[in-house]
Amino acid sequence: MPEPRAAAPNGPLLLLSPHLDDVALSCGALLERAEPLTIYDVFTQRPEPEQFTELDKRCGFEGSNEAMDARWAEENQAFDGSPHAVAAVDLLDEQYRDGPRDDRDTLRLERALDSWLAGIDGPVTVAMPVGAGAPRGVSISLATRWKARRAGTFALNNSADHFFVRDTAIAHLRDADDVTFLLYEEYPYLYAMGGSRVVPMIETWVGRRAVGYELAVDPVAKARRVAAYTSQLDMLFRSHSVGALERALPRTERYWELGPS
Repeated sequence: MPEPRAAAPNGPLLLLSPHLDDVALSCGALLERAEPLTIYDVFTQRPEPEQFTELDKRCGFEGSNEAMDARWAEENQAFDGSPHAVAAVDLLDEQYRDGPRDDRDTLRLERALDSWLAGIDGPVTVAMPVGAGAPRGVSISLATRWKARRAGTFALNNSADHFFVRDTAIAHLRDADDVTFLLYEEYPYLYAMGGSRVVPMIETWVGRRAVGYELAVDPVAKARRVAAYTSQLDMLFRSHSVGALERALPRTERYWELGPS
């Protein structure tokens, strides 16, 4: 079980957010720090030609153009007044792809990582999703669904986009002497499967020992930020006034730190 910790890590910090909302949902404790950090939103590409998916329809959009415009407006609102920098990697979201992922996606994310690292001298921390939640295709038990329901959310299967971001970043940076990996547990996927079940596999792969800890979250600040993502709230929460979000979101977040060998 991760131990409590007083504060988020300091120094240069890059947060990898697969989608526009992931770090707001999962990394409130990191976003509370006064020291600026950088957020890379990865799957932000506007598909050409425009696509019309069931997921976008469920979020109230008529097509991908409207969806991307709204999602970026939500992201900008969520970080309005924040000291943190937000940038796009611009890969194509899983819902818009037809067929296997192209190797060019890997190269683009690697180049984005290299670009951020090039401007920094000294040790850095790169945060990424741990890969919580049941893998796609694995059924979620009724008991697990009921546990999530009582918490005010839903138990969900995780997205392949999350695993791609984690695995690409680790593979590209695993031999870097001055890069610490920070794995964050994704909300609400954690209700279907906690991140601690994934960490031993990552330790073996990377050859680094993980140190787990919990960080306390300001529930009001996090709820207000999450409330900006209005198009996503029906899919994530059973009720989504700021007060309901404050009650549903956990008071602590779990992280695992893997320092250089």
